[in-house]
Amino acid sequence: IIRRMEKSISIVDNMKKMGVDWNFIANATGLNKQQYEEMQIEYQHLISKPTIPDTAARMSL
Repeated sequence: IIRRMEKSISIVDNMKKMGVDWNFIANATGLNKQQYEEMQIEYQHLISKPTIPDTAARMSL
């Protein structure tokens, strides 16, 4: 999931840098501006989580 999000965010970022209109970006990627912004937030949340498995985390408590 994280890799797909990275690719989608990267594609949209590159299109934005090229000055591509949001209507075109949405048609090309399936993501509108709001979905893109939500994906960025979710991505940041996912990559900031520790990678310790749940069982190991519970054992350390």
